[in-house]
Amino acid sequence: RDDESGVASYALANSSSGVWSSLGAATAVKLPVSAVPVGAAVQFRVRACNTLGDCSLSPWSAGVRRMGAPPSGGSVALLESVLESVQASEGYVGAPGGDLSALTGEWSGFEPSDAATNVEVEACLGTTPSGCQLERYAPTSAGAWAPTAAALAAPCNATVYLSVRATDCAGQRTAVASAGKKVCCSAPSGGHVDVVDVAGRKVRFVSPNSTLYARWDGFTDPCSGVRSLAVDLIDGVGDVLWTADTGANGAGTVPLPADVIATLAHGEAYRARVSATSHAGLNAEVTAEFTIDASAPTTGHVTFGYAGA
Repeated sequence: RDDESGVASYALANSSSGVWSSLGAATAVKLPVSAVPVGAAVQFRVRACNTLGDCSLSPWSAGVRRMGAPPSGGSVALLESVLESVQASEGYVGAPGGDLSALTGEWSGFEPSDAATNVEVEACLGTTPSGCQLERYAPTSAGAWAPTAAALAAPCNATVYLSVRATDCAGQRTAVASAGKKVCCSAPSGGHVDVVDVAGRKVRFVSPNSTLYARWDGFTDPCSGVRSLAVDLIDGVGDVLWTADTGANGAGTVPLPADVIATLAHGEAYRARVSATSHAGLNAEVTAEFTIDASAPTTGHVTFGYAGA
């Protein structure tokens, strides 16, 4: 300001070119983006002159940096549930009873176009890539994400995606979505197992010399499918005496080992167990019990008589 003769004109210069541009009597100006070179920190100052030609200069402004491009790179992954000891196959997540509380995610590699600046990272969860239907964008840090209460409402059989966006100080954004994971809430069902003899007859009592088989069928999993089936022979306290992986056949028969059957104790109950594991890492099992009878019937007594005698 000039209280005597008044300010007649203004001019603007930047620290990059040093050239003064006349502004006339205007006290504000809208600059084109091109006024700031890409990647450079540019400061501005104003020169004010009165009617007598006397001029004064303002201090330099804070530096302004033009970002040439939005943040680049970035990778995002949803990690499988750790609720189950058996890990899920790629593309699935096990959520028993709809519980997604152990679902986690990770991200890395988002870089600003200017190394002198930082990016702000946010994450959300949705049922479409880059969608946030289940959880809105919220700040995240340290390359990790964990669901909020809203994200735990993911519907069973839906596919969920973790989306992460990085925003630089100029407001430019880059968003990257993870590969989807289908939410499976239930273990395989419908399975049945019997212990049978050579003729395929279901047995309940057997001798130690019996030839026995475990026969199963009926396992289904409409969400992810059955990945594997295993047959175990277990004793009364649950200790595994023998096990065999049978692949993923929905129905089948496998011989129980004769050398193990021969060692089983008289009068004790044992079980054949078939465990079905889905691609979501969820497990279901069914059992069939049999008892070892190693003794013959005891000697009886027969009495003959005559009617009316």
